[in-house]
Amino acid sequence: MIYMLGAVVGLCGLFIFMKLFSGSIKRTLYTTLAFSIVYGIVATLVCTIIGGGLVFDNLPSTLLALAFAVISVVFVILGILVVSLGNMSMYSMFTLLGSIVLTFIYGLIFRGEGPSVSVFRWIGIGLMLISLVVPLLDERGGEKSKNSGTKKEKILFWSACFAGFICNGLAGVVCAVQADVQIAQTAVGITPISSIQFCGLYMLMVTVICVLILLVLSCFKKTREGVKTCKGIFRVLPLLFSACYGISTAFANVFNIEATAVLPATLTFPFANGGVIVITAIIGALCFKEKSGTYTKLGLILTAISTVLFVL
Repeated sequence: MIYMLGAVVGLCGLFIFMKLFSGSIKRTLYTTLAFSIVYGIVATLVCTIIGGGLVFDNLPSTLLALAFAVISVVFVILGILVVSLGNMSMYSMFTLLGSIVLTFIYGLIFRGEGPSVSVFRWIGIGLMLISLVVPLLDERGGEKSKNSGTKKEKILFWSACFAGFICNGLAGVVCAVQADVQIAQTAVGITPISSIQFCGLYMLMVTVICVLILLVLSCFKKTREGVKTCKGIFRVLPLLFSACYGISTAFANVFNIEATAVLPATLTFPFANGGVIVITAIIGALCFKEKSGTYTKLGLILTAISTVLFVL
């Protein structure tokens, strides 16, 4: 249970610090890449110190780390660039539901967890799927801003929500696969890398990928000036929020993998991420003054109910 609670805290931190970062600096592709480099360095250092170093000689885990890194870069760029078009609770609900649904399917197909899934969990996953569709009926679809309300922005926001659904879902599946790799390697006498070492490995890859992208962009005249704007991240607040995001990333993924190694995937991700959806909705309303429409609120209520059902 402590692993799931740790994952909830870490995942909440991701959305909070992403929102804070978005409000502390102009969001562009360049500053987003700089953000990823900073949080990647911080997360790598945290994992390296706690895990006692990084391990590169475990091929399955290294490949999974690379896949996780690519997904993470896409996810962060997507989130930073479009989260201002809608409210944090709505975007976080879609992305976290992706992790819930896809890992639930993974548990059924590849872990054979179907027989152990209670009636309450089936009802819970059904309610979560409904809660994914219900907010689409809400015309408001996001927080009000001076540029909100246009058809183009609504299309972009909802497209980003579905893209986040897929990205975070795939990230959840990678965590589940890594947990299974650790179990399988232990069973045959191979020493697997720890969860903290895996997270350090993939965060190092995130950092390298973003550095390479910036270096390529700096080679072109049209993007050279944009790359120079990255220096803005070295102000106190952007740097602080980036570092905190890195710490949250490290702990969220470590706890997710550890929880999945000892608990069914059909329980771990639905419970942890369902809790995050509700908590970030409350934080968004209280701290960021986000306003949700009737159907969005209904979707959040259904998510809260389904989260409770998963532990029955």
